[in-house]
Amino acid sequence: MNLSLEQKQAYRDNGSYQTELRQTLIQAVKPFETLRTLDYGAGVSPDISLFHGLHPSEEVICFDPEVDLDAGHLHPIVRDIILKSWVTKPPEGQFDLVVCHFSIHHMGRNPKDVVDSLRNFNPKLVTIAEYDYTKATREEFERTFIADAEKGELDNLFGGDMAACFDFHSKFRETDFSQALTSQGFRVAHRGVGQGYAAYKLFLVGEVVNFSPSVPRPWFLGFRGWRG
Repeated sequence: MNLSLEQKQAYRDNGSYQTELRQTLIQAVKPFETLRTLDYGAGVSPDISLFHGLHPSEEVICFDPEVDLDAGHLHPIVRDIILKSWVTKPPEGQFDLVVCHFSIHHMGRNPKDVVDSLRNFNPKLVTIAEYDYTKATREEFERTFIADAEKGELDNLFGGDMAACFDFHSKFRETDFSQALTSQGFRVAHRGVGQGYAAYKLFLVGEVVNFSPSVPRPWFLGFRGWRG
């Protein structure tokens, strides 16, 4: 695949954002003896690698409350891997980590209501990865959003209608997500914002206020904000 210099930079910027998110989660779950992770709102094709391998002893479950899994169109190898992690009914039991990876803006609920529903899983950590395009221009949205894999979303969900896609992804700002966490008993232990083409992507790691891990909490989980 031949990529322009701009496209290559976009891949690097978005890759750096995902690496920062993953490394942050790896450090955040270090105190746990075992890890049970829920990818909430995973969509029909969940990222089968991003939230695996965070901990030596882990279980990862994918569930989307609003999407029925139809993996028939996927390659058999990919389909088999996905079906090992995917559940079609709300999973039972407690989860140490719940991750909403660019899923909240697709749900017919505001961020606070989504996080409120996650309390049913008794998570120690809730991570939100999302967009904040509320201060972006239409031109900046088109430049950065289409530079990533979201081109398929524009075509499949919005029929190529850029204005509708922009409005849809400009519904919430960072404060909406952080307030959703704090209002439901989580303090924002870590946050990150991408750089360059990923400058409108953010993540927040919320730690339940009354949780005290068995191992002293690492110093690097304090606030470490950064912006591109």
